[in-house]
Amino acid sequence: MNKQKLRNILLKRKTITFTILTIIAIISIFFGYINGFIPVCLSAKPPIGNIERISVEQYIEKYPELSDLPDYDNILYEIFGTDEPTAVVLDDYKEKLQNEGYTLKYEGSGYIAGKNFKYVGYLKGITAVGIIVSSEAYEEFGYETLVLYMTGNAFDFTPLLDWYQEKFNPNAFY
Repeated sequence: MNKQKLRNILLKRKTITFTILTIIAIISIFFGYINGFIPVCLSAKPPIGNIERISVEQYIEKYPELSDLPDYDNILYEIFGTDEPTAVVLDDYKEKLQNEGYTLKYEGSGYIAGKNFKYVGYLKGITAVGIIVSSEAYEEFGYETLVLYMTGNAFDFTPLLDWYQEKFNPNAFY
């Protein structure tokens, strides 16, 4: 075999190897996205019951101690008011999220802005969902339960968790 034929064979092998690796990477990313392991095109899931969306500005106006929250622009979040009790809301979310393949990682209660709340954190790949519910905001907002639903890249939640741990409860979340 001469050198030119050998070069052509090596070039074809490199091209085929590169093509196969590229196809495998694209397929892996595609299936990760389709199955929700990659946090792209996420949306906030409203709670069960009769709901109404509450603006963040309205919430922070009622609770100004939350105005120094760290950068949460990378996290998709919405605040809802519902007529269902907190236990029913959390059970419904648990069923829905576990059916979608999420795993419960955090669960507990805390105290912030003069109100008790319950929280849960779910993880699927690098996609995280954090849900905070409180039944103590009836006087301010007129709902049985107030729900903060957050979702996004799990790494984007770290500043929020650190902020809460530093400001309010050093034993929560970790």
